[in-house]
Amino acid sequence: MKKWLVLFLFLLLTPAFASAQSDTYIYGGSGVDTLGGVAVSSDGRILLTGYTESSDGTLEDRTKNGPAGWVLCIDHNGEVLWNFCRHYARYERMETPVFQPDGSATVVFWTEQGGIGRLELLSLSPEGQLLSITPLIEAADNMIHVRTCGFIPETGYVVQEMNKRTQSLRLMVFGLDGQYVCDLDHFDEDDPLSALFPNGTRVTLQDIEQNNGDVQVTFEADEPTGI
Repeated sequence: MKKWLVLFLFLLLTPAFASAQSDTYIYGGSGVDTLGGVAVSSDGRILLTGYTESSDGTLEDRTKNGPAGWVLCIDHNGEVLWNFCRHYARYERMETPVFQPDGSATVVFWTEQGGIGRLELLSLSPEGQLLSITPLIEAADNMIHVRTCGFIPETGYVVQEMNKRTQSLRLMVFGLDGQYVCDLDHFDEDDPLSALFPNGTRVTLQDIEQNNGDVQVTFEADEPTGI
C-alpha cells in the first residue's frame, strides 16, 4: 500500500517572508516512510531523519531497495537537495540530526539485528556524502536495548541503555566526536528519575505508554553549555 509522508513547514527561515505562512510538501515513495528528527542550518537547509522502505517518488535516486535509515535534506522552498540511506541489518533508522559550523551534519544511525542494537555517529558532507562512521555503542545481548534520547548543544549526545534483564536504566554521554564522556549517575535523592547537570541542565525521565513502553527524556535549561 502506498504511504506518503506529508511535511508541514512554516516558512520563516529567510527575511523574504514578511509574515508567517505554511506550505505542504510530500516526501517518500510507495513503501513505508517515516521522519522524526529535524534540524535547520543557518543558511536555511533543513535536515530530516527517519526510516524508509522506498526507492521511488522523492527517493528515486536511491540505488537499493528494502528498509534503511533515511536522511533527507531540503531547502527552505521544500526542494529536495539530497537523500542519504544506510542499510546494515533488519531494523534501522536515523535520528538526532545536527548541523555543524562548517556546513556538514551529523546523525545517529540506530540498527538492530537479532534483537541486538547498535548506534553509530555518521558525519555527512554538505552535499550528503558520507565522511566518517564512529561506533557509539553496541548492546552485549538482546536483553539490552540502546537508543539515543537527546542532544546537548556544545556537549554531545545522551544515549539510553535499558537492561531488560535487571530492569535498570543507564544514561551515557558521548561527546560531539562520538567518544564516551561519562555516565549520568548524579540523580537527585528526592527524585531518582531527575538529574541535574553541573551547568544547570536538568534531565527528567518519564515512562510513557507508547511503542509498548518508551522512556520520555526531557532536557530543561536556558542556555546549556556543557557538562
